[in-house]
Amino acid sequence: LGSRARADALTSLPLQSFNMEAQHELAFRALQSGLNTGKIVVRLLARSTTCNGVHIVTGGTSGLGLLTGRWLAQRGTRSLVLASRSGAFAKNKGIEWEAMEASGVTPSLERCDTGQAVHVLRLVAHASSLSGVWHAAGVLADAVLPNQDAVGVARVFAPKAYGAWSLHTAGAMLPKHTFALFS
Repeated sequence: LGSRARADALTSLPLQSFNMEAQHELAFRALQSGLNTGKIVVRLLARSTTCNGVHIVTGGTSGLGLLTGRWLAQRGTRSLVLASRSGAFAKNKGIEWEAMEASGVTPSLERCDTGQAVHVLRLVAHASSLSGVWHAAGVLADAVLPNQDAVGVARVFAPKAYGAWSLHTAGAMLPKHTFALFS
C-alpha cells in the first residue's frame, strides 16, 4: 500500500451522493442493502444561511474545525468561538487567526474538553445569541478493531459522542440555526 501511495497509484473509495429532500429514502435503502462500497453522502441543497449571532466550533484550532471556522468567516459570521482541549492553536496555525480577524469576524479562543459536560456547559453559557454549533472535536486512536481496547475506545468516545450529547443538552433550550456534527 505504501509503495502504491508513493507512486500515486491509489484512488479514493467510490462515492454515491443523494439529495436529502428528494432521495433520502433511496440513500437509506442503499445503506440497508449492504451492497455499497465506499461512502454514501446525503447532501443538503444550499440555502441562504444566517451568520448572525455566535457560532461555536469545537475542535476549532486545527483540522476540520479550523477549516469550518474559516468557512464561516468567509460567509460573514461576525462572532466566532473556536474551542479546543488546549485552548491554543496547533503549530503554525496562528496565520488562520489573522486571516479570520482580517475578514471582519470577532474570533475568540476557548479551552473546552467536550468530553467533560461541565466544560461544555461553561462554553455554551458564555455564548449569548447562539446561532450555530459545529462539533468537529475528536481524538484519533488509529488501530484496526481487534487491536482496540476499552481504554482507547473510551478515549475516542468521550469528546465525539459524549461531547455531541453534552452540546445538545447544554444548548437544547437556545434557539439556533445550525447544529452540525462531524464524524
